[in-house]
Amino acid sequence: MPTPTTTRRWVSDLSSGYRALELQPSAPLPTLLPHQVLIRIKAVSLNYRDLDAMTGYYNTFRTHSKTPLPLVPCSDGAGIIVAVGSAVDLAETGVAVGDEVLCLYNTEHMAGPVTAYHMQTGSGLPLEGCLTEYKILPHYATVRKPAYLGWEQAVTLVGGGSTCWTAFFCGMRPLRPGMTVLILGTGGVSIVALQIAKAMHVTTIVTSSSDEKLKTCATLGADYCINYTHSPNWSEEVLRITNGTGVDMVMETAGQKTIIQSLKSLKWGGLINDIGYVSGKGSDAELLGVSLILIRKHAMMQGVIVGGKDVLQEVANFYEKARIVPFVDRVFPFDQAKEAFAYLESQKHMGKVIINLE
Repeated sequence: MPTPTTTRRWVSDLSSGYRALELQPSAPLPTLLPHQVLIRIKAVSLNYRDLDAMTGYYNTFRTHSKTPLPLVPCSDGAGIIVAVGSAVDLAETGVAVGDEVLCLYNTEHMAGPVTAYHMQTGSGLPLEGCLTEYKILPHYATVRKPAYLGWEQAVTLVGGGSTCWTAFFCGMRPLRPGMTVLILGTGGVSIVALQIAKAMHVTTIVTSSSDEKLKTCATLGADYCINYTHSPNWSEEVLRITNGTGVDMVMETAGQKTIIQSLKSLKWGGLINDIGYVSGKGSDAELLGVSLILIRKHAMMQGVIVGGKDVLQEVANFYEKARIVPFVDRVFPFDQAKEAFAYLESQKHMGKVIINLE
């Protein structure tokens, strides 16, 4: 078939939120450069970062690069390569038409810790994202999709899988079998963390306000489940479960309203992976005492951002070997992108929310 010259895509003004998303039925595609590939996007996985980008809250790296407006949102995409540039040789690049691939979150982040430069090449901000039928990327900004996974499952590896892998294995204290991990909530990253941790033979404790969600977590392998509406001082329950020792690691996705209890749940020398702030973005008043607990427990806390191509490749290899089946909550068609974001914003979901473009 001839190479497409237009694409259907959703665009945002990066200030008015997802409700102001505009569907462009036939936007022109740039000419494919020699080192680039054209990808027919099959699925997009949504993140809270996408919501913040569309409201203007997440805007750090807009000042460092020329962000086009309106912008195609969403960082996580997966699809099929349908055309390659003149310099993309299979023997040299390992990339060819027909390859099923995951799109790299930061297009220039090949290996090692993320840098400010890498973040300036982020998909969905400051560069064009994945909520489009066709997307152009450098040939090296892709990783082969695990063959056993469908599109809606595989796309969860891009952001969620890469973030969890970075937290577990690329930071201050690598995860090892026999450790105990506390996972806050049952959103996209939390459920990915649970599934990876169980494949690593790690003891897991999950918190949620929903008994129904906790039941599902138990079926996914969670060893202990705590409903924090029934146990508001849930750190005490964590200490009871661990015989007063505390956990080796916390996957902290909620932020300021939970950070103190997360620290209290830690064992001596434990690690907080600070990943998200879904509990809110208010004042710092509730953060008083963080330094004191960190010192008293000789604890560590690290901010976690998504990994590079090396990490995404490791994630894909691990999933292939462990045969993990990613948990997906709901799948929305492309035309219902606004409804998908509304569902994500409601925090009623468990695991990942996906937009299907097939």
